[in-house]
Amino acid sequence: MIEAIFPSIALFGPPVFVISMAILTAKVVSLAGSGATRASRLWRMLCLFFACIAGLTYSIGVWTGGFFSLRPTYEQCGLGATDESLRLDYGPLPLTNTCKWLDGRHIELVPAFVNPVFFAAIAVATACGITAAILRRADS
Repeated sequence: MIEAIFPSIALFGPPVFVISMAILTAKVVSLAGSGATRASRLWRMLCLFFACIAGLTYSIGVWTGGFFSLRPTYEQCGLGATDESLRLDYGPLPLTNTCKWLDGRHIELVPAFVNPVFFAAIAVATACGITAAILRRADS
C-alpha cells in the first residue's frame, strides 16, 4: 500500500488536494469570462461548483473521520478498546479510517456519505468540464 512507502500521505494528502482544487478553481474562473459563449461559461461554472462540492465533501470526511485527532487510538475508537486489541487502517482514496479489532469487529470513522458524494461530484465536474471544452472548441 502507498501509505507504507509514504507514511505522510494521510497528513499531506488532504492539503495537497485542497491546493490542487484551488488551482483548478482559479483556472476555471479565469477561463470563464475569456470570450466564451454563454453556454460554455455555464458549463464551466457547473464544473467549478461540483469541484467545490467534491472538495468540501472530502474535507468533511477528513475532519469528521478523525484523521487529525490527537487522542490515542483506543479513545478514538471507543467501545472499551485497548491498544493491544485493535488497529487503525486508513487510506486517502477512497477515504477510510477504520478501527479493526482482533475478533473481527470494525467501525468506520468516516461518514458513509463521503465517498459516494465525493466520487459522484468528481465525475459530474469532469463531465461538465469536458462539455465546456467541446462547446468552446465548437465556438472557435
